Amino acid sequence: MNNDKSSQINGQLLIAISENDINKVKELLKSGADVNVESEMNQGSTSKYGYKPYTPLILAAEEGYFKIVQELLRSPGIDVNRKNYYGNVALHMASAEGHVEVVKTLLAAKNIDVNLVDPKYGFSPLILATKRNQAEVVKILLNTPGVEINKTDAGGNSALHQAATSGNEETVQILLKDRRISVNLKDSLHGHTALHLATDFHHNEVVRALLNHPDIDVNVQDKYGQTALHTSAYHGNVKVVEMLLESGIDVNVKTKEGSTAVYLAGKQKKSTIVKIITEHIQLRKVLRSRQRVKSIRVSEDSTGYYEILPVNEELLEA
Repeated sequence: MNNDKSSQINGQLLIAISENDINKVKELLKSGADVNVESEMNQGSTSKYGYKPYTPLILAAEEGYFKIVQELLRSPGIDVNRKNYYGNVALHMASAEGHVEVVKTLLAAKNIDVNLVDPKYGFSPLILATKRNQAEVVKILLNTPGVEINKTDAGGNSALHQAATSGNEETVQILLKDRRISVNLKDSLHGHTALHLATDFHHNEVVRALLNHPDIDVNVQDKYGQTALHTSAYHGNVKVVEMLLESGIDVNVKTKEGSTAVYLAGKQKKSTIVKIITEHIQLRKVLRSRQRVKSIRVSEDSTGYYEILPVNEELLEA
């Protein structure tokens, strides 16, 4: 087949895929169309996000054309990990779009790389699915042998970081149920954990889900010495501050500049937060005092003793 003829057939293949014409695709593949061809800038139809050049498999996967994906994967010489101009492969596109059946089919293909990342952002299929809140795809990827749940992108963000940032509670819950999850992992830029990010973006239910994880460390400090309490106090997020205090977070932790959470709240004129944290500190002092008093027993003689009474219960309700 001469170059002009080959180029024409290859272009027709991309057009047939963009039109979801399975019969035409089969016909062109039998006629010798290149299953791994990259589109020319003026060839074929533009995909949803304008990724050019792209391969037949990437185009079909992005559009969710399940039967065409199956047909392409049957073709001898198909490169399932072939990248487009931006470094995305078919699995990236199908995962981001939430095309469940396409994802399953691609994962069953020989030599598929489930952890392949694009060169610019370092996104894996799992990270992309998480960013787009494609919960069913996330479940499928997590059940794939060899998937790296804690793999990070170019900014050091894992799938859990991305889910916490986006406020995807369902996806966060799915990730947290996996025993391999590193819930306290810090990103490489600011040293933020998922808890820092969920707090910073005011995703209260995500914060709650993270706090319920048995391995959560609420006192993790970021690059600047801030805990999640510093962030929530600074922004005046009453609900998150209350949840963090209930979790037993250390209110006395200082940033690298020497600021406590209550100081930051005061500086931002968040009077409600100042009141909540101050009352929490006072209550903790009363409770500690009560414990100390209860533990003291003064022996009088062999037949009795004096007991120092605990503090007035009314103080605990003040």
